[in-house]
Amino acid sequence: MANAVSDVINDIFKANTRFYRCGIGAIELESELYQQADMFSVNADNPKMMKCLDAINKRYGAGTLSIGSERLSQIWNMKRAFLSPHYTTRWSDIPIIKCSD
Repeated sequence: MANAVSDVINDIFKANTRFYRCGIGAIELESELYQQADMFSVNADNPKMMKCLDAINKRYGAGTLSIGSERLSQIWNMKRAFLSPHYTTRWSDIPIIKCSD
């Protein structure tokens, strides 16, 4: 990695040229052999399945079949019955205290 960065720096250096400082991040450098699977990401590594899905959608119309996570809708909302009052953002939620004589 360090050799690659130094090669790039040596190639792009020119006298009397303005350069800007930047950062280079080497994130997630790992072998594909040891990668942890993510159950929320769409796995596009199955060309046979995608070809089949495309063929069915072509024959019966676009959107006939889709990946399950694609079809999220507004029907699946969290229940809001037990939300805390918004004392700092809504006038109607400010508690009213009445003192008796």
